[in-house]
Amino acid sequence: ADYPDTVAGRNYLEHVGREKEEKEMRRPPQKRVKYEELGISSPFVSDWIAVSGTDNISVIRNPALLNKLGTLPLEQLDNHFITVSVSCVKRGNIRPGSHIFYVNKSHDQTSSCDPVYSTEDSYPLVGYVTSGKYCLTAGQGAGIALILTSVYKMLSEGGLLIRNVTSNQYRYVNVGVIK
Repeated sequence: ADYPDTVAGRNYLEHVGREKEEKEMRRPPQKRVKYEELGISSPFVSDWIAVSGTDNISVIRNPALLNKLGTLPLEQLDNHFITVSVSCVKRGNIRPGSHIFYVNKSHDQTSSCDPVYSTEDSYPLVGYVTSGKYCLTAGQGAGIALILTSVYKMLSEGGLLIRNVTSNQYRYVNVGVIK
């Protein structure tokens, strides 16, 4: 699941997506999650075209390139992803397929509560969680995600929010590059 840029990774994610959709369709209609109301266009499979504008996913895994991330020009990093570890700042759980959004510093990140989804939100989608769970040893939600490299370079000017596809609650996350 952590390698959606490979053929095997795409096949696995499509298979898991079909299983999730079949399971959801077995539920009574009144018990199903209303994804349209949550603003989720693709709840079962990550829509990489919505993030990068292309279906061809390119993930930078070369440690030498990852070490030079701060010095490379943004134009050179367009439509490339990097693998990052994410962990919830306060509380919350991270699930595979969760959406990651960029929020600039003008948004109050120090408030005691995390933001809730509304149709007026304009947080740009910048990546997806490929694997995640509640980590008992850390006492918080943690996972692995792919985000746009250009967004990682802009984190000094903002932060990241995560939202599970079945929830309207955003959570602030800490991010670190996996080399």
